[in-house]
Amino acid sequence: MACRTEIDPAQRLATVVVERGPHPLPEALGELQSLADNPAFGPGAGVLLDVRDATTAPTYDEAQRLARACGAPSFLGGHPVALLTAGAVYSGVGCILSAMAELAGGVSKAFTDADEAHRWLEWHSAHATAPDRAT
Repeated sequence: MACRTEIDPAQRLATVVVERGPHPLPEALGELQSLADNPAFGPGAGVLLDVRDATTAPTYDEAQRLARACGAPSFLGGHPVALLTAGAVYSGVGCILSAMAELAGGVSKAFTDADEAHRWLEWHSAHATAPDRAT
Protein backbone atom coordinates (compact mmCIF):
# COMPACT_ATOMS: atom_id res chain seq x y z
CA MET A 1 0.00 0.00 0.00
CA ALA A 2 1.29 3.43 -0.84
CA CYS A 3 1.27 5.30 2.45
CA ARG A 4 3.65 7.11 4.73
CA THR A 5 3.57 6.84 8.51
CA GLU A 6 5.33 9.28 10.80
CA ILE A 7 5.29 9.20 14.60
CA ASP A 8 6.02 12.30 16.63
CA PRO A 9 6.29 11.17 20.28
CA ALA A 10 6.75 14.74 21.54
CA GLN A 11 3.42 15.79 19.97
CA ARG A 12 1.78 12.43 20.83
CA LEU A 13 0.74 12.16 17.18
CA ALA A 14 1.03 9.61 14.40
CA THR A 15 0.27 10.71 10.86
CA VAL A 16 -0.65 8.14 8.24
CA VAL A 17 -0.89 9.63 4.75
CA VAL A 18 -2.58 7.41 2.17
CA GLU A 19 -1.20 8.34 -1.22
CA ARG A 20 -3.13 8.60 -4.48
CA GLY A 21 -4.69 5.40 -5.76
CA PRO A 22 -6.84 2.46 -4.69
CA HIS A 23 -5.85 0.83 -1.41
CA PRO A 24 -6.80 -2.70 -0.38
CA LEU A 25 -8.15 -2.81 3.16
CA PRO A 26 -5.96 -5.69 4.42
CA GLU A 27 -2.87 -3.63 3.65
CA ALA A 28 -4.35 -0.56 5.35
CA LEU A 29 -5.25 -2.57 8.45
CA GLY A 30 -1.74 -4.06 8.47
CA GLU A 31 -0.23 -0.58 8.38
CA LEU A 32 -2.46 0.60 11.24
CA GLN A 33 -1.67 -2.55 13.28
CA SER A 34 2.06 -1.92 12.79
CA LEU A 35 1.48 1.60 14.07
CA ALA A 36 -0.44 0.34 17.11
CA ASP A 37 2.38 -2.13 17.90
CA ASN A 38 5.16 0.45 17.57
CA PRO A 39 6.65 1.30 21.00
CA ALA A 40 7.13 4.94 19.89
CA PHE A 41 3.35 5.21 19.53
CA GLY A 42 2.50 5.91 23.14
CA PRO A 43 -0.78 5.39 25.01
CA GLY A 44 -3.46 7.89 24.03
CA ALA A 45 -1.46 9.29 21.12
CA GLY A 46 -3.60 10.65 18.31
CA VAL A 47 -3.80 9.33 14.78
CA LEU A 48 -4.26 11.61 11.80
CA LEU A 49 -5.38 9.35 8.95
CA ASP A 50 -5.03 11.53 5.85
CA VAL A 51 -6.99 10.01 2.97
CA ARG A 52 -7.38 13.18 0.90
CA ASP A 53 -5.62 11.57 -2.07
CA ALA A 54 -7.42 8.21 -1.97
CA THR A 55 -9.31 7.41 -5.15
CA THR A 56 -11.60 4.71 -3.77
CA ALA A 57 -13.93 4.50 -0.80
CA PRO A 58 -14.29 1.40 1.37
CA THR A 59 -17.22 -0.94 0.91
CA TYR A 60 -19.67 -1.29 3.80
CA ASP A 61 -17.96 -4.50 4.99
CA GLU A 62 -14.54 -2.84 4.80
CA ALA A 63 -15.86 0.18 6.69
CA GLN A 64 -17.13 -2.12 9.47
CA ARG A 65 -13.71 -3.80 9.75
CA LEU A 66 -11.94 -0.45 9.90
CA ALA A 67 -14.41 0.86 12.49
CA ARG A 68 -13.90 -2.22 14.70
CA ALA A 69 -10.12 -1.70 14.45
CA CYS A 70 -10.54 1.88 15.70
CA GLY A 71 -12.42 0.64 18.76
CA ALA A 72 -10.46 -2.51 19.60
CA PRO A 73 -8.17 -2.06 22.64
CA SER A 74 -5.54 -4.29 20.98
CA PHE A 75 -5.59 -2.07 17.90
CA LEU A 76 -6.38 1.68 17.99
CA GLY A 77 -8.83 1.71 20.91
CA GLY A 78 -7.83 4.47 23.31
CA HIS A 79 -6.29 6.50 20.49
CA PRO A 80 -8.31 9.35 18.99
CA VAL A 81 -8.46 9.00 15.20
CA ALA A 82 -9.02 12.04 12.98
CA LEU A 83 -9.95 11.10 9.43
CA LEU A 84 -8.88 13.87 7.04
CA THR A 85 -10.84 13.79 3.79
CA ALA A 86 -11.37 15.93 0.70
CA GLY A 87 -14.53 16.58 -1.29
CA ALA A 88 -18.17 16.21 -0.39
CA VAL A 89 -18.49 12.48 -1.13
CA TYR A 90 -15.38 11.46 0.80
CA SER A 91 -16.34 13.81 3.62
CA GLY A 92 -19.67 11.98 3.91
CA VAL A 93 -17.92 8.61 3.86
CA GLY A 94 -15.52 9.89 6.54
CA CYS A 95 -18.44 10.93 8.76
CA ILE A 96 -20.03 7.51 8.36
CA LEU A 97 -16.72 5.76 9.17
CA SER A 98 -16.24 7.95 12.24
CA ALA A 99 -19.77 7.21 13.47
CA MET A 100 -19.19 3.49 12.97
CA ALA A 101 -15.89 3.71 14.87
CA GLU A 102 -17.63 5.51 17.76
CA LEU A 103 -20.24 2.74 17.89
CA ALA A 104 -17.39 0.20 18.03
CA GLY A 105 -15.92 1.96 21.08
CA GLY A 106 -13.41 4.21 19.33
CA VAL A 107 -12.94 7.96 19.41
CA SER A 108 -13.07 9.30 15.88
CA LYS A 109 -14.13 12.31 13.85
CA ALA A 110 -13.94 13.24 10.17
CA PHE A 111 -12.47 16.55 9.01
CA THR A 112 -11.80 18.42 5.79
CA ASP A 113 -9.58 21.01 7.51
CA ALA A 114 -6.16 19.81 8.68
CA ASP A 115 -5.76 22.53 11.33
CA GLU A 116 -9.12 21.66 12.86
CA ALA A 117 -8.18 17.97 12.88
CA HIS A 118 -4.89 18.75 14.65
CA ARG A 119 -6.64 20.85 17.32
CA TRP A 120 -9.17 18.06 17.94
CA LEU A 121 -6.40 15.45 18.22
CA GLU A 122 -4.35 17.67 20.53
CA TRP A 123 -7.29 18.05 22.91
CA HIS A 124 -8.20 14.36 22.87
CA SER A 125 -4.60 13.20 23.26
CA ALA A 126 -4.20 15.48 26.27
CA HIS A 127 -7.31 13.96 27.89
CA ALA A 128 -6.82 10.32 26.86
CA THR A 129 -6.54 7.39 29.21
CA ALA A 130 -4.53 4.32 28.31
CA PRO A 131 -6.61 1.30 27.27
CA ASP A 132 -6.16 -2.21 28.62
CA ARG A 133 -4.56 -3.74 25.50
CA ALA A 134 -5.13 -7.27 26.78
CA THR A 135 -8.87 -7.02 26.09
